[in-house]
Amino acid sequence: MDVINILIVSAILVNAYLAVSVYFHSERTNRSLNLSFAAISMAIILWSIVFVYYRALSVDDGTLLFVTRLHHIFSIFIPTFFFHFVLQLVKPVFKVPLALIVFAYASAIVIGLVTLFSDLVIVSVAVPDVGEKVVMFGLGYVAYMSHYMLFFPVSFVLLLLCYIRSEDRELGRKSLILLIAVLSTSTFGLLGNLTLPWYGIHTFNWVANLITLVWVASMFYTIFQFKLFRLKTIATEVFVVFIIAFLVIELFLSASTEELLLKTAIVVLVSILSYLLLRSVYKEVESREEIQRLYKELEIKNARLTELDKLKSQFLSIASHDLRTPITAIRNFVSLLLDGSYGTVPPAAEAGLQQVFDRATDMTKLVETYLNVSRIEQGRMKYDFENVDFTALVRDAAHFFNNSAGQKGIALSLAISPGAEHLMAKLDRAKMNEVLANLIDNSIKYTPQGSVSLTLERVGLRARLTISDTGVGMSQKTMQNLFKLFSPGEDSKKINPSSTGVGLYISKAHVEAHKGILTASSAGEGRGSNFVVELPITV
Repeated sequence: MDVINILIVSAILVNAYLAVSVYFHSERTNRSLNLSFAAISMAIILWSIVFVYYRALSVDDGTLLFVTRLHHIFSIFIPTFFFHFVLQLVKPVFKVPLALIVFAYASAIVIGLVTLFSDLVIVSVAVPDVGEKVVMFGLGYVAYMSHYMLFFPVSFVLLLLCYIRSEDRELGRKSLILLIAVLSTSTFGLLGNLTLPWYGIHTFNWVANLITLVWVASMFYTIFQFKLFRLKTIATEVFVVFIIAFLVIELFLSASTEELLLKTAIVVLVSILSYLLLRSVYKEVESREEIQRLYKELEIKNARLTELDKLKSQFLSIASHDLRTPITAIRNFVSLLLDGSYGTVPPAAEAGLQQVFDRATDMTKLVETYLNVSRIEQGRMKYDFENVDFTALVRDAAHFFNNSAGQKGIALSLAISPGAEHLMAKLDRAKMNEVLANLIDNSIKYTPQGSVSLTLERVGLRARLTISDTGVGMSQKTMQNLFKLFSPGEDSKKINPSSTGVGLYISKAHVEAHKGILTASSAGEGRGSNFVVELPITV
């Protein structure tokens, strides 16, 4: 065994291991890809084994000619299997006609049979006293080379087109890596093992056997690309096999029975520990791959939800905008009728028109609310900040809701703490009035009896408004979803079936746009609620 044969045998072992690793570790969904890879590895292994035997023979007694022809037969199937491997890889992008695949295998079989049973491809093998063996080729060798020069280039073109056309970035990257690796290495292999021998130069015919290790490794990486956890498993297996093999070899070098027993015990112990190590690695790999799979699923679902959310916002914006125009027209026309612009309206009709006007007004407010939701979600809500007396806004809001609270028999009170008589803040007056109106109206609406109290105080450089009621209260589940869009609590549905869960969502968005905080709390169902608004103040 010279150095070249040792290197070739090493390449054989590595190729065999890679083939087995692909079979046991890759997904069963890629069975066709795995089988085509195994076929390439098997052809290379048999081709290399026969080549080692070919180099060892020193006499031309008929056996050498047979071995040489066998060597070329295994070789002719390498481009065929590689072509099949590439077809499996690029299948999502290309549908290659079945006739081309049949032609690839049929031509390989025909050329193989001709090589084995005739002198058309290989005529004889000369064994000089000094130097490499010399193979004499016939005219059929042109067809032999043509098979190589057809299916390798076609495979390269398919990989290049797959890289260019594939919408799957991972598949495109795999194709490019495989193309670069195989194209760069096979050039030297075809030159040393196919072209130069035609001109009688056999010195470098062993190079191709070693180079196959590089491009088989590239195919192996292509299969396992982005599967780093599986590569970790394989690396661990290689390490374990190497250690155990080294220890087993040491057994045969034992100088005494005692040393043999000791080394045997070490081999057994290391084997047990290696088994435990591999099992733990397998479990870790499976756990991480499961996490990775779930993460990818979550990414896909999150992207879908984001898209749906965007579509929902666009729908709200378009629908609300289109609804506002006819409702405004109806409201304005009914207003003119009630004002007598078109003549006196009979009393019975006036009551009906007033109801139409009130419902149109409610609808206008609802449409404007949905428009605000759309603006908030799309980041298009505009605020006109100015220096405003927040205390005055709270007083006006409390005064405005006195009547509605009194009609329900609810006591509405306002307490302003010392130092909070004039709290100036940068506010959008209209938006903050909307927040106050929504919070106070909710407290009155969801308080069947009892009281609603407003407390305004200054806390450092912030104004704090607390709105407390003795109403229906909130469950823990209700509070968790209180400020989410379209998430009215079960309690609110019972008292106000038309509740949409939009008001508090908009209120929180407005307060946060003012760099403030809106929070809610409750001791439980039937025990009232507390809403707290905190805003930064200027003085």
